[in-house]
Amino acid sequence: MKCNLVDKTNPEIKYVDFGIKDKLNRNIGVNITTYHVTFAQAPEDARMWYAIDAGDYYALHTWITRDGKNYGAIQPNKYFKTAQERETAINKYLTETRKRH
Repeated sequence: MKCNLVDKTNPEIKYVDFGIKDKLNRNIGVNITTYHVTFAQAPEDARMWYAIDAGDYYALHTWITRDGKNYGAIQPNKYFKTAQERETAINKYLTETRKRH
């Protein structure tokens, strides 16, 4: 379904420091942004839209940091139907990201 983002509320940003440094001695961490979003059906002639069903979602955005500043390419937002699904995704992301660094 083609939908537009019509509401984005309750943004919260949590910084997680992994306790490790890169080759340039910068702290490696991640900014985790969570918020609530609502999507509604887009008009048929919409030029920009999301391929998602209309409704309310729990959103997640992650971005790796160096010394607390966003670093590297922007990552796509992810949307979940429940807060628990989002929390599970955050925990999985943190576990996998720590292993890579």
